[in-house]
Amino acid sequence: MFKQVYLWNLRPGVSPEEAEKQYLEVHVPMAKKIPGLRKYNIAKARGEAPPYYRMAELYFDSEDARNAGLASPEGKAAAEDTGFRFFTTDKQVYLMNTIFFEEEEVKL
Repeated sequence: MFKQVYLWNLRPGVSPEEAEKQYLEVHVPMAKKIPGLRKYNIAKARGEAPPYYRMAELYFDSEDARNAGLASPEGKAAAEDTGFRFFTTDKQVYLMNTIFFEEEEVKL
């Protein structure tokens, strides 16, 4: 299983309410349509002064499946979602990072 993790913060001047509405009502439904997406987890940070506002984990069968999914029209639409005007892509100032993992499940 190949996992891609996104971490990001709100842009200055954007309210959490408007960002959440855009993210949950527009972006998440778009991302769910990405071909080859096997699992999709989202999370909002908690606690005092967390380093990031939100996280998303996208799971694919392989790195090739991830590349194909994100290159699809659905993947491109999610990546270009204008709603991300609410979230920063400026790594210098307000951090948005992407991390890739090759994941193994440990049976309990």
